[in-house]
Amino acid sequence: MEINSQIDNEDFFLNFFSILNKLEDLVNYYISKNNWRILKKISYILRYDKIHKLNVIDHHNRKIFNFAKKFIINECFEIRIESVKLIAILCRSKIYWDEGIKYITLEIMKNKNYYIRRLYCTFFEELIRIFSYKFLNEKGLIEEFMQLINDNNQMKSSFFKILNSIYPLIEDDKYKFKIFNKLEILRKQINEKEIIDYELIKVI
Repeated sequence: MEINSQIDNEDFFLNFFSILNKLEDLVNYYISKNNWRILKKISYILRYDKIHKLNVIDHHNRKIFNFAKKFIINECFEIRIESVKLIAILCRSKIYWDEGIKYITLEIMKNKNYYIRRLYCTFFEELIRIFSYKFLNEKGLIEEFMQLINDNNQMKSSFFKILNSIYPLIEDDKYKFKIFNKLEILRKQINEKEIIDYELIKVI
């Protein structure tokens, strides 16, 4: 589902913030009913760029951030994906950059569960859509992303797909060494049939 991009009525979006409290009740209701389809529609609305361009009031962002944290513990993986995308968008606010990054690092990046940890790829992919490589590098996010190079093979396919979009911008020799070294190891494992993951083979 895509939000109608032709909707450009500023009053509509400003009025949207006045119903955030009611929306919170709605979110809690559908969480209790485990209705991930409705929750996904709500998350699409919350991610819409127009809302964030107009939203300059901190308590509105706080509401949306709390929605994202509720979504991230939902049993439906699609809702968790929506959650990390929403947090990435909130990171455009200077107020929520530190809090958002810290939350994702602790709850996602350092999670022992691979299925949760792989959400970091989605989060980082959203970040590079919003921010420049230079900015993310200065903030240490490229270094954090590079840690995934030593994760399990299921993670590596997503890692290298994203890496492909930023590789021409990488100038740091330590990152290039890690990448080439890992590629050589993976090629050897693929040739020796130790790795049969189709997505990873395609990426390599």
